[in-house]
Amino acid sequence: MLCARDIVHCYAREPVIRLPQLKVAAGEQLVVLGPSGSGKSTLLHLLAGVLLPTQGDIRVREQPLGGMSEAVRDRFRGRHIGLVYQNLHLLGALSVGDNLALARYLAGLPPDPSRITDTLERVGLAAYEPCLPAQLSRGQRQRVALARALVNEPSLILADEPTSSLDDANAARVATLLIERAEAESAALIVTTHDHRLADRFKRRLTIGTDGVAT
Repeated sequence: MLCARDIVHCYAREPVIRLPQLKVAAGEQLVVLGPSGSGKSTLLHLLAGVLLPTQGDIRVREQPLGGMSEAVRDRFRGRHIGLVYQNLHLLGALSVGDNLALARYLAGLPPDPSRITDTLERVGLAAYEPCLPAQLSRGQRQRVALARALVNEPSLILADEPTSSLDDANAARVATLLIERAEAESAALIVTTHDHRLADRFKRRLTIGTDGVAT
């Protein structure tokens, strides 16, 4: 599902990420660990095609992300990659339901109100579908962002610190949801986290050191 080789990413000509090789098969689950500032979020954005590496090759569903135009890559990401940003990026002028509907529209998928409601139900927020994000708590908004990432049934799910603002009960719910949906859809799942409540649910681990080398 995902194959990355010889990845180097630089800021101001200084390498911040070095990833010799990473393969994650359909249905496989991986947690990315490392200290703050080690580049975990940067790595996730590279794997999603939000950033392109300075050198190396990243392929999702055997398609090279670097070989796509920005517009094609955005559409491909919307259809096949579910990305939960650490900063969420919900549109404040749209309701919770419309944030999910927009994700389907941008991916070129038809409207599906029942899928939107069902996805929100799975994160415990169906009653908040008509609400604006500003009317929700930080933890609720984090679950909306997760629902938005899942609504298109992606082949690759990438989540950046998805439980950082959640209490134990909701952290357990989100962790279970991520793992169950990945298993149900045979999707590859990659999560970055500092949260042992989430990290302990994963057997396969990738660690990024302070030097940016992923092992």
